[in-house]
Amino acid sequence: MASHGLCIDPSSKEWGVLDQDVQQSHRSHVVWNDRHLKSMRVRRLPIDHRLITVLVERWRPETHTFHMPIGEMIVNLQDVEAILGLATEGRVVFSYTHGNWEDVIQQYMRLSPFADDLDGGNLKMNWLTHHWAHWVEHSATHEGQIGYTRAYLMCLFGGFFMCDKSSSVVACRYIQLLDGGFEDTHTYS
Repeated sequence: MASHGLCIDPSSKEWGVLDQDVQQSHRSHVVWNDRHLKSMRVRRLPIDHRLITVLVERWRPETHTFHMPIGEMIVNLQDVEAILGLATEGRVVFSYTHGNWEDVIQQYMRLSPFADDLDGGNLKMNWLTHHWAHWVEHSATHEGQIGYTRAYLMCLFGGFFMCDKSSSVVACRYIQLLDGGFEDTHTYS
């Protein structure tokens, strides 16, 4: 495969970091041999599937780098900042990772989960959706509105922003980040 007059042999010892057996089963081998693969599909995000497919084909997990025709590429914090528009300067996001999580949830949500609603330091998402599913039930008071907003943000943390493979739990420590006024959240990095 040529790019700007540069021809690279993917089986070359200088280019490949994978041994021959692994290289033969990697997606990049199919592409280098002028065969086309279907674009990968990633759920929940509006993304360029062709771009993701190309990046997966060039990713080498052994070195945590992308192997491009011009050399290796590493994604650093400044790249993430530019691509996602996230701040890397500001207040540090941290929270305590110990404590009685039933009491912490009670303090911030005004409802206490049962022991089986907690999985270690994680709160099961179905507890949040069961108790906080409808805005109308909580909108009558300011405390209810704050509780609903915290529950909604916890659902975003556990189901979208910082989810595990199941999206069925959220780390209890995130509730502590929702203390005080929501107007301060833009100051976090």
